[in-house]
Amino acid sequence: MSSFLFTDLSTATVTASSNNSDFPVSNLLNYDNQSRWIAATGSNDMWVQLSLGSALAVNRIIIDRHNFDVVMVSGSIKLRCADNAAFTTNVTTITTFATSSSDVLVTDLTSTYTKQYWRIYYSGVAQSPPYIGNIFLGTPVRIPFAYSWGYKNDNKEYATSEKVTLSGRIASSQPYEGRQVYELNCKMLTDTVKDSFVTLVESVRGRLLPFYFTDHVSTTRYVKFAEDYTPATVQGWNINELQSLKIRGYDVTLTSTELSTVNMFDIYDDEWIITVS
Repeated sequence: MSSFLFTDLSTATVTASSNNSDFPVSNLLNYDNQSRWIAATGSNDMWVQLSLGSALAVNRIIIDRHNFDVVMVSGSIKLRCADNAAFTTNVTTITTFATSSSDVLVTDLTSTYTKQYWRIYYSGVAQSPPYIGNIFLGTPVRIPFAYSWGYKNDNKEYATSEKVTLSGRIASSQPYEGRQVYELNCKMLTDTVKDSFVTLVESVRGRLLPFYFTDHVSTTRYVKFAEDYTPATVQGWNINELQSLKIRGYDVTLTSTELSTVNMFDIYDDEWIITVS
């Protein structure tokens, strides 16, 4: 069964036992897949805490760009929740994370916990500064229907920007790998599923914010909608009517190391000379 997971961080705050000033814990609130939180040093019993605006029902947590597999000399990394921000009331250890080397770690909980205050606790001795890129937690929106891909995995979409200089040179740039685009054909089988999807579309605000999509073979991708779906649009979908959703991979961003800039043409009177720089 495929699913979508998004966490509304608009009213959340984050704190940590320590921060590298160049990689502050506030980076965990920006949904960026290039920035991250890094602790100042490795030490004993470190933590990073997410305080949501209100209690949230959680049975899945996704953590990306972490170093869970190498950071601990001894001990383990745990997920905890509590009834207050100081973590002094009804502190509960929910699970111990796998020491996975995967960039995206998906952890499904055995029960649903509805809490406002959540903490990733490095219980033991860290040999190097812990780091995390993003934390998504909540209850996934699940699509209880087999779907088909309208686009295959190797199909790419390129967003090319182009400018012409005063000398007549055309300079083009784009993400060097392109973005993968998928078309998901599915049905809203019940009003409950549709209502959950309406909430998702409203939360991510059309194409604005990214979320995690897990497909039927448990491959998880960081994506955005490729079109500006609205709550009104989804409300108009009929139950059991086949719908087409387009989602775009968000794994490649325009950064200085990922831009491939090609000066395509130097323009002369009677010839085109292709130059690459």
